Amino acid sequence: PNRKFFAPFREDPEGSPLIPELFWAVSDAWTPKAVRVTSRPEGAEWVLSGDAAAARWGAPVLAHRDRYYCTSRRTLDRFAHVHPSEVESSVEVALAPTPLVIATAREGLVHPVVAALDLSRSARGREILRGWIRVSDDIGNHGVRAAWQ
Repeated sequence: PNRKFFAPFREDPEGSPLIPELFWAVSDAWTPKAVRVTSRPEGAEWVLSGDAAAARWGAPVLAHRDRYYCTSRRTLDRFAHVHPSEVESSVEVALAPTPLVIATAREGLVHPVVAALDLSRSARGREILRGWIRVSDDIGNHGVRAAWQ
């Protein structure tokens, strides 16, 4: 077996997963294919992610890109067909890389780890993650330590 692949899944002496190694291992595999569109999707099948979601969870980012995830390829394709973008748009839609993206969302907003995974895919995002030390929200996770630190 490839020891590099399995290394992040080791546990510390208390049996907890190694963090942030686990986060960065998932980040390496996080490759959603987003499509730029002209309109923001609405409805229960869509959840907000990207820069906008990270900003709402307390990340030091000026939200300029809204990514919305859904779990249905049909829903995604239909929306992208009806609202195609021929110019740069700050709105993207994508198929959720895992059903957990939708299952762990609250009030139409992805879990902070999902927002962080979206940020982790760019150099600027990694810089933002270095400054995003605590996740804060009004839903009940105030002050939780960030999994990527």
